[in-house]
Order: sequence, then C-alpha cells, then structure tokens
Amino acid sequence: MQRIVLLVLAGGILGCEPSPPAASSESQGVANEAVAPEVRLLEFAALSPPPGKGPLDAALLKEQAAAKANPLRADLWIVIAQSWVRLARNASDKSLYANAEAAARRALAIEPANAAAHNVRGLVMLDQHRFKEAIEAANAVLAADPTNSMALGTLSDANLELGQIEAATDAAQKMLDQKPNLPSYARAAHLKYVTGDPDAAKVLYRLAFDAGRGQQDREPAAWVLVEAAELFRLEADYEGAIAGFDVALERLSNFPPALAGKARALLALGRADDARPLAEQAGKARPDLRTAWLLEDVCLALRDDPCVAQARSDVTTLGEKDTLAYADYLSIRNEQPDRAVELATDELAQRANSEVQRVLAFAQYRAGNLGEAQKASALANRHGTTNPVLRYQTLAIRLANADEGARSEIATLVGERPAFEPTLVKEAAALTGQ
Repeated sequence: MQRIVLLVLAGGILGCEPSPPAASSESQGVANEAVAPEVRLLEFAALSPPPGKGPLDAALLKEQAAAKANPLRADLWIVIAQSWVRLARNASDKSLYANAEAAARRALAIEPANAAAHNVRGLVMLDQHRFKEAIEAANAVLAADPTNSMALGTLSDANLELGQIEAATDAAQKMLDQKPNLPSYARAAHLKYVTGDPDAAKVLYRLAFDAGRGQQDREPAAWVLVEAAELFRLEADYEGAIAGFDVALERLSNFPPALAGKARALLALGRADDARPLAEQAGKARPDLRTAWLLEDVCLALRDDPCVAQARSDVTTLGEKDTLAYADYLSIRNEQPDRAVELATDELAQRANSEVQRVLAFAQYRAGNLGEAQKASALANRHGTTNPVLRYQTLAIRLANADEGARSEIATLVGERPAFEPTLVKEAAALTGQ
C-alpha cells in the first residue's frame, strides 16, 4: 500500500498543483470526472487501514466511513488528513504523512482553494524537507487570510529550518498575537532557546503545556514536556529532566522522545542499566538513527560488545535516511571525516541553519580543515545558542586554531556540564588533562 501512496504523491499523477481560485460546483463535478482514476488512487491511500488499535485509529475509521458515504465533501477528507497527521506524530511514523497528503489532495480536487487542505500539505512539505515549497504554500494561504494560525506556524518552521531566524520569529510572533495556544507558545519557546535565552524558553514551554494539557490528543502536550525536559538535561539538571520525561510518559506511556530523553538523563547519571530498557523501547517504537546511537552509548557504558556492534550496524543503515544525524555521528565519533564533511555540505545546500553549520564545523575540524571549521563555527554560534555540545565543539576548534584560552574554558564547561555527550566528555578530559 505504501508504495502506491508514494507513487501517487511523488509522481505527480494529478498533474499541476491545484490552482488557488475556487471552481464552481458544476466545474468541480466535471473536474472530478476528468481525474477519476487519479482520485480513486488518492482515496485508496487516504482510506487505508490505520496502523493500530488505539482511540486515534478508531476515530479515523469512523471518519473514513463518513467520507466513503459522502466522497464529494471536502471537509470530511480534511478531517481524515488531520487524523493521519496526528497518527504520524503519535506513532512517530513519518510514512503516515503520505496518507495525510493523499487525503488533503482529495479535498483539493473538490475545493482547490481550501486553506485547511493546503495547510496539511504544508506540514507534509516540512516533513519532507521541502522548506521553500512549504513557505510558498503558507504564503498562498496567508495571502487570502493573514491571520491563518496554522499557515503562520508552517512559515515560522520552514524559515527556521532555512536559518532565517528573523522571518521565523516574525511569523511566530504573529501566530502568538492571533492565538496564544500550545503551537504558538511552543514555537516561541524554541526560538528563545535557539537565540540564547533558555530561561525564557522554559517559561514559554510551561505556558504551552498549560494551554494544551486538556486537549483530547495527548501528544502535543507530551511533546512540549519533552522539549522542556531537554533544556534541563542540557543544563545538567538530570533529576529535573527525568521528572519532566516521567510526566510526559504519564500522558503517553510509549512516547519515543520521552523514553530516549529519560535514557540519556539516566546515562548521564551513570545509570546505564536503567537506561538500557528505555533506549531499547524507544528504538522499537521509533527506529531512527539517534535512538540507535543512544543505545550504542548505553551499551558502550555497559561493555556489551554484541549490543554495541548491532547498534552501530543500525546507525549505519539508518544513516541513509537521516544524513545530517549521520554526519553528526561520524564527526563526534571521529570516523570517516571526509564523508561527514560531504554529508553536512550536502545538507547545507538544503537548509543553512545553525544546527547544520554546527555539524559541518566539527566535521571540518575532524578532517583537519581548520579554517573552514572556524568559519562554519562562527555561523553556528551567530544566534547565541547555549547548547553544551555546540559550546565544546566551538572551543575545540578554537584550541586547534592555537587559541590556548579555549583549554581552560573547556575545563569550565566539563565542570558545569559533566556528562553533556559521552564521547566528547572523554575527549574534553584528554584535552584538559583531567
């Protein structure tokens, strides 16, 4: 089924994108007849059985039944598209976004100017790293309705990915002005962290959680809790972080980001035995590169060589799907530095944000390209982000460029953040003689 979904969406079987002006009901009927085979394929994808047996899956089945009975009602297809998005987020299964896009496109075949359907497609574009297209889609919606909160959110997210902080902040502020709720507070919180104000970010994450804690869909509030807990973990308040991850897990017991976050905090406290089952559970629920990397770190701490070997194999396999994370892994592990530079450079062509610059800078450092490392490091730090991994990597690059003052700053960092990243902490100790 998934292969058919991807053929429908990637191949452009519908031809051009739906034009913005709304057609009359009579012309829509003619259009529906003209694209009937393609529409049937979209319906096949949108009406595919949901992956699980939970409440969201049950709700989707009811919505699909309603759309089958009334296939020319665009609003029913939009509800289905939104449910597929919720399932993708709750199950941490990005493949389900393809079903969401199919349902949104089915709605657009009926109402080409439907803003809600275009907004769903904007979410899909973000997930597929089609950031410039996402900006175009959001701006098209905003041209008709400048107050559309979801389009403003997409505009903010896409600009942030492209490293356009001012535009991202402007869209987030407009979103917050229109509707102070979980999505707007959460975006404002992340932007505050990225621009070097973690204390303000914590306050905003709390507002986001309070605004969304009563929602029927528990995933958004759980996600906000994880984001907030990550700030505590990065500041070496591991017990505080664990408390936050636990609250998130009370809302969603098998939520992969909370499981992985708690495992990282436990590992930082030297409790690798306790971290292992959580890391394994996170990997089963969401098999991505960073959870495989986490499990490798846990098993290295436990000196479980077979587990380490399997986790490393998983990282290599999953690296094909997440090239930025793989470049980060290779550079931190100090393996295949030229490959890490290549992957990060390719990623930079798609989105020139601070995180990509951070990964590229350290990859260049590992490859011995110290001048290029220094340039990328300056760009990675241009917004004042306080992430301790970035801080260490910046200092290591400075030290390699004969800035001896960086050595004492590394010692200070390790004193403040004693377990910020397993591999780099050991390296920092060697650089400072600790």
